[in-house]
Amino acid sequence: MVWGASANASGKTRDFAFDFHAFMVYTLGMDNYSTPYQKMLQASGVMQETNDCAVIAIAIVADLTYMDAHALFEQIGREPQSITLSTQVEQALNLLDIKTRDVTKQYRVTLGAKTIRTLGRVMAGRKGSYLAYTQDHIVAIKDGVIHDWLDGRLHRIVWVMKLKEPKN
Repeated sequence: MVWGASANASGKTRDFAFDFHAFMVYTLGMDNYSTPYQKMLQASGVMQETNDCAVIAIAIVADLTYMDAHALFEQIGREPQSITLSTQVEQALNLLDIKTRDVTKQYRVTLGAKTIRTLGRVMAGRKGSYLAYTQDHIVAIKDGVIHDWLDGRLHRIVWVMKLKEPKN
């Protein structure tokens, strides 16, 4: 549930509860979207959000809803419709108790994955969650599938992180 306030014609406000998931499924037919990225993109559009690649990537690799990931980044200090700093991504991962390991050298140098396209080929069939950074974008990779509009494109990889699930 999302809680908020709305104003009527006379300017008086009233509190309301809004079931975002029900709205997405029944009003927008969100269940017709097949990939996690498409579902996140739909939620992003409903919120009229831009520059939220980090929100989408963290939501996908951490199995969060878009709303939960958005609230997490808002708590960290990300302003709506603005870029997300790499330090904010690190803070979000820390809050979620997800550890990371830098595997850039392994994928860029050893396996020759220098672009998102070649990284997609190298990652095919591999288990686990990864975040790949380009100069100005972050991409989620889960179980060998790139979940982003950059899939298959020639954007140069700057940094690759493997995410380690917290031990329960």
